[in-house]
Amino acid sequence: MKYIIAILSIFSLGKAGLVEDTGDRIQALMGKSTSIEHSIIQIPDSIQMAISVNVKQKFFRDEVHVWQLTKGDSLSSFAILDNVIGKSMPITFFVIFSNQSQIKYVEIVKYRESYGGEIKSRRWLDQFIDKDASSDFLIGDDIHGISGATISANSISHGVNKLSILMPWLIEFLNTER
Repeated sequence: MKYIIAILSIFSLGKAGLVEDTGDRIQALMGKSTSIEHSIIQIPDSIQMAISVNVKQKFFRDEVHVWQLTKGDSLSSFAILDNVIGKSMPITFFVIFSNQSQIKYVEIVKYRESYGGEIKSRRWLDQFIDKDASSDFLIGDDIHGISGATISANSISHGVNKLSILMPWLIEFLNTER
């Protein structure tokens, strides 16, 4: 029993570290003049199901970490931290969206597979910029594949697509919470 508790504690610390590191990275990208507010948003089952069927990828968790990014007095953008399964391990990534739900930036936070790390390439990730929920996220069409990283590339492409579809719901949800 002590062994299980120790393992859970280690995983909790690791998770908190990734979230803190992601918040720090977002702050560095957006600049010190941007204030960031972190929250964990529970995604209703009905929303998860509708998006999962559309994208053909389940959500990794029932919640996502969201940062609201404010410059001056106006909300300028949002960042979402999520995970997808690669070949066998989770890939942790975040996406920054404009307040009109357009993708502004994608970054791989933690890549745990032994192959396919090429998806961390800035050149490959920049293919997602300016896409939104109405965009085509299919590998081979609008997104170039990567030889040797087929599963990882597909997983991230589906994951970014999933978040782009979730984004309008998140904006509405966060606006009603204020």
